[in-house]
Amino acid sequence: MQSDLHKIIVSPQPLSSDHVKVFLYQILRGLKYLHSAGILHRDIKPGNLLVNSNCVLKICDFGLARVEELDESRHMTQEVVTQYYRAPEILMGSRHYSNAIDIWSVGCIFAELLGRRILFQAQSPIQQLDLITDLLGTPSLEAMRTACEGARAHILRGPHKQVCLLSYGYTVFKNHTTSHDKLNDSLADYVLCECPLALMFLVPGSLIISRPCGAAMATDCSC
Repeated sequence: MQSDLHKIIVSPQPLSSDHVKVFLYQILRGLKYLHSAGILHRDIKPGNLLVNSNCVLKICDFGLARVEELDESRHMTQEVVTQYYRAPEILMGSRHYSNAIDIWSVGCIFAELLGRRILFQAQSPIQQLDLITDLLGTPSLEAMRTACEGARAHILRGPHKQVCLLSYGYTVFKNHTTSHDKLNDSLADYVLCECPLALMFLVPGSLIISRPCGAAMATDCSC
């Protein structure tokens, strides 16, 4: 593969809405294959998404991957996922997590493709969590039920934050060829997974993606 998604995002090459949709489709198709086999990648980021000159994308670097743990009483390592793409449940010290952490990373990449900048670029895990809550609001107590006591106390000590997607959305989409609403309307055929923490831009409770018309198909594995 000639390049990766990180190099494409930071390059001066224009990215149309069709580019965004075809990349996102292939990422999600690859993850569906992995998650259907009970495998968590645990390090989805632009640098681990290889792309060739035909915009065919493949997921790589399975050094942190593992089989999904169904027993919630068994602890899982928190030393996973590059910080900028790390799900809030890991940042908040949850000892058990699901394939939703991969979907959170995809949401961050989706925003990065549109805005051509990292969505949550923090210097520390605590600042990373603060940036997330600045944009998405203070999580509910139910959403924080698996968080460690220290992380929960940190969130509750601060002021209650409201969701602030509108101002960010204007910045991201004002120069894009497709509006946020039109992009969401086009992502209509394929429900991948339910994840209350991970879904930032799409329909609450489901992540929806369709194959763009005329887009190159990924292989069945895409990994």
